[in-house]
Amino acid sequence: MDRVASEVSLKRDVECLVRTYHAAAATGRRAPEDSIESPLAELGLIQRAALGDYFRFRRGAKPSLPDEVFLFALVDFWRSHFSGRKSFSVDFLTFERGSPGQVFLLDEDSVAERLSRLEALTDAAFTWDESSGMRQIYAPRLNDIAPYRLLERLYDRDMRLVA
Repeated sequence: MDRVASEVSLKRDVECLVRTYHAAAATGRRAPEDSIESPLAELGLIQRAALGDYFRFRRGAKPSLPDEVFLFALVDFWRSHFSGRKSFSVDFLTFERGSPGQVFLLDEDSVAERLSRLEALTDAAFTWDESSGMRQIYAPRLNDIAPYRLLERLYDRDMRLVA
């Protein structure tokens, strides 16, 4: 027997999802545990629309997104779907389904800026090139990158800053 979700259940589920990505999204009466801000809100993926009780996705730069997290997503995307490829254009990594640009709602300039910093972050396992008029990232040593090591370094750095 197929059960249809009630309108109240759907409303609560959508509110929970929005609160996950937008800390100030809760309205009305709230339980104490609802006041805990989600760490995903820092990504700034959702913002309140100008009119009414609506929200919209916010595409653009995400200053709170560390390059290491972007790189982790890029390596995962590349290895999972295109392990045989040696390069990608900025356009592809901005708009392709599952790409870091899509996942983090980055615009082309933000993706290009992040890609241009990866050579230094990865000891040239990635190389950035825009000399031919096309902005591209190459991965001559994709297998040399240990994505979880990058996250460990990020975590260690952040913990030293807090201490």
